[in-house]
Amino acid sequence: MAYYDRLTDRLDASFSGGTGHDEALSIGRRSVPHSSRAELWRRSGSDPPEVHDITVEGTDQTHVFRALMGLYLGMVTFCIIAAFTPEWQHVAVIWAVFFAYSLALGRILSLIADGMPSPILLFYLAVELAVGTWGLLVLARERRKGKLIASRTL
Repeated sequence: MAYYDRLTDRLDASFSGGTGHDEALSIGRRSVPHSSRAELWRRSGSDPPEVHDITVEGTDQTHVFRALMGLYLGMVTFCIIAAFTPEWQHVAVIWAVFFAYSLALGRILSLIADGMPSPILLFYLAVELAVGTWGLLVLARERRKGKLIASRTL
C-alpha cells in the first residue's frame, strides 16, 4: 500500500503545482506526465510495471515484446477458429501442447540460469505444464477412441 501512497503524493504535488514531476512516458506522438500514468495504474486496480521490476528500453526490446504478443494473438485466433472447425481441432491441440511446453521449457531454463522469479511467474509455469499435460491427455483419449472405432469397423 505504501507504493500507492507515494503515487498519490506525486499526483497531489503534480496537480497542485507542487514539485511537478516532469518525468513523462511517450505514447506515439503524445507525452503523458508520470503523475497521470501513475493515476491510470492506480485506477486500473493492477500493479504498475515498476512493482514487477520490468523495464523495457529502446525500440529493439519493444519490438521483441510486440512480436511475442503477435505470436500469442495468432495462437489464440487459430485455436478459436479450430474450435469451430472440426478438421482443425486435432492440429490445434497438438499446437497448444507444443506452445505450452515450449513456454514451460523456456521458464525452466530461466529458473536454472537466472534463479527464482516472482511467484506469479511460477504460477504461469504451473499453468503451462498443466495445459500441455491436459493436451496430451486429450490426444491420448482421441487416439484410444480412434482405435476403438477402427476395430469396430473391421
